[in-house]
Amino acid sequence: MFGRDADKTARVAGQFEFAVGTDLDAAFTDPSFDLVDVCLPIPLHAPTVRRALEAGKHVLTELPMAGSLDEGRRIVAAAESSDQHVFVDMFERFIPAN
Repeated sequence: MFGRDADKTARVAGQFEFAVGTDLDAAFTDPSFDLVDVCLPIPLHAPTVRRALEAGKHVLTELPMAGSLDEGRRIVAAAESSDQHVFVDMFERFIPAN
């Protein structure tokens, strides 16, 4: 798990007992896992998804997948030209208010 705040990240790691780090680049270079979960502000979705695909990782991203239709098309093109999959988390569809 990646976190920007080292203390908060360490607390979560202690609670759930999994590896953490504050170096985002490690998410793209660590060979011990093959999926990146993109839970970032919307403007970072598309570039982070494409970077993960380029690194040979599968991707789970939050809605919206991208901030614009053009960014979404670039993600689709990147996924189609790789051997990786992009999954879009649609959890909000099950929240009655939405």
